Amino acid sequence: MSSGMLDLPTEILELIFEPLPNESLLCIALLSRRLNAIALSFYFQRCNDIDLVAKSAELTLSPARWDAVCALQISIATPPLERLKCTIPRPPGSINAYYLELMKRLETLIARLSRLREVAVELRVGVGRRPWVISARSSPWQRAWVAQVEALLKCIVRQDCRCLTFIDDTYYLEESYQDQFYGLFPCIKERLPAGGKNLPPLATTAVPCPTLSFDLPRHQIRHSLQAAQL
Repeated sequence: MSSGMLDLPTEILELIFEPLPNESLLCIALLSRRLNAIALSFYFQRCNDIDLVAKSAELTLSPARWDAVCALQISIATPPLERLKCTIPRPPGSINAYYLELMKRLETLIARLSRLREVAVELRVGVGRRPWVISARSSPWQRAWVAQVEALLKCIVRQDCRCLTFIDDTYYLEESYQDQFYGLFPCIKERLPAGGKNLPPLATTAVPCPTLSFDLPRHQIRHSLQAAQL
C-alpha cells in the first residue's frame, strides 16, 4: 500500500517543512487545508513583518518581496488582519507589469480582509527621483499605474475601515489631463460623517470619525474635489 505526504503525522511533517525555504512553503500550502496550516505556520514565524497575535502587518513590497502578500492571500487558518500598512517604492525608470501585478495583488488581499480597521498605504517616489508628470504623452505603463492607484484607494474605502492613511508622491497630473482621472473622492464623500462633507483643497486632508488622511498631489486633490462637487 502506497502512502503520501498527507498520510504522515503532523510531527513528521513539521520536521520536513521546518528547513524548507519560503517559496517551497508557499507551494506546499496550496496542496491541502492541513498542509496549508502547517506550512504557513513556519512561514509566519519567520516573517517579522506580520504579527498574527496583534492581527497586524507592516510590509514593504516590491516584485522581489511580494511573497508576504501571497501568504496572506492563501492562508486559511490565520486570523484576519485588523491593521495593515504597506509601503511600495515606485520603481526606477518605467513602470512594468510586475509592479502593476503587485498593486493588483494588494487590492485583492484588502478586498478579502473583512475585519480590516486601519489601513496605511505609502507610494514613495524614492530619494533623488521626481514624480512623474502624467499627461497624454505619458507611457501606457504610467497611465496604468495611476489607474491602479485609484482602484486600490477605492477598494480600501469600500472596506469601511475606521482609519485610512494614503500617501502618494509618485506622480501628479498635468492640468489638461486631469479630467481623465478624477474618481478618487466621490466614493470617499459617501462615507464621511455629516459634518465632514466639505474637504478643503489641500495636499493633506484629515477628517475625524472616521479618520481619513491623504497626502496626494496638489493638482489631483483640487481637481478631484471639484469633480466631486464638495
